Amino acid sequence: MSEKVNIERSTADAFLWVYNARTGTQFTIIEHSDAPDFRCQDGKTGELLDLEVTLLEDVHGDAQYRLGRGSGQGVRCFNQDTLSQFKERITVKCSKDYGTHAALVLGQVAPLWTTSDWEMYRDDFQAVIPSECKNTFTKGIWVLTWKDGFELKERDIVQFV
Repeated sequence: MSEKVNIERSTADAFLWVYNARTGTQFTIIEHSDAPDFRCQDGKTGELLDLEVTLLEDVHGDAQYRLGRGSGQGVRCFNQDTLSQFKERITVKCSKDYGTHAALVLGQVAPLWTTSDWEMYRDDFQAVIPSECKNTFTKGIWVLTWKDGFELKERDIVQFV
């Protein structure tokens, strides 16, 4: 598997662990593709869930830095830098058709911001989501905050729309 696929897969696995715990479902990945990245199915009900996974940087170049391929980007302001990157990533993703069971999962790259930060500015982030995204991502838009290192805790996820 490529590095990109490995990152997407680990993000999808972490998301499903939390999503299943919250909803009492048993979704597992049944297929990897390009758009959406993963097709999942609930082992109890047969329900489908398609995941489009992307990374969310605070500033351009942050993902490369975290992978050891570039320099750090300096000081960041959550409600400005991250907000603009969030809007950019979502706008790109909302322009595509991922089917009727799609969720967008954004993996936060820089573990600077806690779930509390996301919740404090929830209205600001919600306001920049284009209205068509509600039709594109009927299963929600989710941000994995990864605050406690590499293991996602149930509290480290925020849902939009």
